[in-house]
Amino acid sequence: MKVIRIDHVAMIVDDLAAMLGLLRTFGLTLESAEEVPQFGAMSSMVSAGNANIELLSASDPSGGCARQLEKRGAGLHHVCLEVESLETAIAELNEHGLKLVDGEPWVDSAGRRVWLHPQSGQGVLFGIFERHPAGK
Repeated sequence: MKVIRIDHVAMIVDDLAAMLGLLRTFGLTLESAEEVPQFGAMSSMVSAGNANIELLSASDPSGGCARQLEKRGAGLHHVCLEVESLETAIAELNEHGLKLVDGEPWVDSAGRRVWLHPQSGQGVLFGIFERHPAGK
């Protein structure tokens, strides 16, 4: 598999405004924000050079983001790697016996991705991501 770059690092935050304030002290700015209803979260992307920082805040008190905040507190949620070919990446992960969270990729506005289970990532959730070609 060919990794192009770290697309983003995601953190779950309990105080979005405070974290955005902290990141502004580093000269970083909010680029976009969107609701992610399947996780009960608001996703706020902050540009940090050639990668991004995603801030996940709970928007649904019964959603996955709120449950993770309650269980583990604020902190690192996942690291997302952009790859050249998601099919190649999935095949190689399977060849190495690594466990995926879902069997099939899911699609969002930026591209397609799968999740490497934290049990296979030494406790870290990795997103493996292939960007949509321009215009799709």
